[in-house]
Amino acid sequence: MSFSLKKSCSSPQGSRWNELRVAALILIWTGSWLLVKIGIVEDVLVSGWPLWAAITASGGLGLLAVWAYLKHLGGLDELRRKIEMDALALAFGVGMVTGLTSSLLGDAGVLPWDEMVSYLFTVMFVTYSVGVIVGHRRYA
Repeated sequence: MSFSLKKSCSSPQGSRWNELRVAALILIWTGSWLLVKIGIVEDVLVSGWPLWAAITASGGLGLLAVWAYLKHLGGLDELRRKIEMDALALAFGVGMVTGLTSSLLGDAGVLPWDEMVSYLFTVMFVTYSVGVIVGHRRYA
């Protein structure tokens, strides 16, 4: 088994491995983000090169996950790509509306904006997941 991201494979087996690679990279990136976040909140990473190295490494892992996802999309058939794109569009739209509404509520002093940002991304991830599930059921 090769974990090279150079080629996208359109076979069901290759597509499954691409999905697993993307999921693994997203989990690794999310874990790195969480560790950096905890390090900042707990004053372990306060300033200097360790803070910047941790932030840069986490951001780099995030970009690697995005790149892997784009490669994965390139290997999908038209129907699966449509399902993914519809789910992404839904998540983006819900995220925009939720984010801008939360921003207004933060400006009005109703909600603490700093705490809402993490929930915003959770809403987007859940919306994307539901969109993929609904899309697969719709076209199955």
